[in-house]
Amino acid sequence: MNNDALALLELSSLARGVVVGDVILKRAHVLLHSAEAVSNGKFILLFSGDVSSVDESLRAGINSSGEYLVDKVFLPQVHPQVVDFLKTNKKPSTIESLGIIETNSVASIILVADTVCKTSPVKLVELKLAKGIGGKGFLVFSGDLPDVEASVEAGSEQAEKLGTLAKKEIIPSPHQEFSDLLTNGGNIALR
Repeated sequence: MNNDALALLELSSLARGVVVGDVILKRAHVLLHSAEAVSNGKFILLFSGDVSSVDESLRAGINSSGEYLVDKVFLPQVHPQVVDFLKTNKKPSTIESLGIIETNSVASIILVADTVCKTSPVKLVELKLAKGIGGKGFLVFSGDLPDVEASVEAGSEQAEKLGTLAKKEIIPSPHQEFSDLLTNGGNIALR
């Protein structure tokens, strides 16, 4: 399946979220990455595929969401690393400098991740969507310090435009033990 596009729907009803998940899969051939209840009693659906299929499924999902639609994102030309990371959660083999961006919205962190990856040759380390973190979005990425700085700046500007930036941070040289944890399949525990 060609994954040129990515979409997210956030709903305020768990029951309606399950119904909408069924609708988007029946409407067009898309790959469903996530269909789950998250913090604050919301339900998110994250899916990818070719542009026309994702657009068609997203429109059907929006129509069936009704009054329960909280937010939505459609990225018709998403950076391939974002979709690959959502599929595999594969960490980089080495950690250089770290960039960290936190948003007050799930939808905006998807846009931020796309912006970060398109700005500089950084590698995604963590991408958390609302679950267990109060409905927030959380992104961690690694690369050369100038690349991380450029991506933090671009990503945080994107979040500021949306009014969702909670915090941005840079760790120029992470401790080796911390880097080892991240590259060996460990996660930053957010509970």
